[in-house]
Amino acid sequence: MKSKNIFYLFLIQFLFAHSLLAQLFIGGSLGVNALKIVDVGGETREIIIFENENTYLHNVSPTIGINSKYIFKKNLVCNFIASYTKKNIKAYEMGFIPIKGFIFDYLQFALAAGYKIQNFEFIGGFEFNRLMNIDKVHYYEYKFIDDISEYGAIVRLSYNYKKFNLGFSYHQGMRFSNKYVQKELFRPLNSMGIDLGYSFKMPDLKINFKKKSPDCPSF
Repeated sequence: MKSKNIFYLFLIQFLFAHSLLAQLFIGGSLGVNALKIVDVGGETREIIIFENENTYLHNVSPTIGINSKYIFKKNLVCNFIASYTKKNIKAYEMGFIPIKGFIFDYLQFALAAGYKIQNFEFIGGFEFNRLMNIDKVHYYEYKFIDDISEYGAIVRLSYNYKKFNLGFSYHQGMRFSNKYVQKELFRPLNSMGIDLGYSFKMPDLKINFKKKSPDCPSF
């Protein structure tokens, strides 16, 4: 799935929600993402990532994101969440060419649903993520591997106060689109996130499906 497909999915969701008279909220957020990355293990692995150097607290980075939320009747909630962060992973390469690690841009897209109880929301769903511009770091940066897609799941608990939203998320990576990466380099990524957002309530979209009858001429 390409990035433009994510946009089409969001657009369809937008129209579908309004046709069901759901209330739409759109906003932005700032936060932090703490990543856990593990190499594949074994003596034949190409990259070594020491566990004591790659706990969640070792890989904390700022995030920026957007969040669209639809609240249906009976407090059902549907969310589309997107966020961006840049990761700098400390790692070592097998062989005679030392590296200091590798970096990449991390885009996370989630489609989730759940339930709203007063000011609290709990949702769970699926994720489609992209690891882009993946470069090794030596004394300079150079190409590591091509961009890859990641598929996973998300659970999220958030608290709403007026137009503000405080969210706590857990992201579980399940598989990569590139089997070589998952077999020879590192496993799908796990991360935790905290973000503070601000949302705007969007006006209802009025759609009239009734065909207006033509006016009869007067004599």
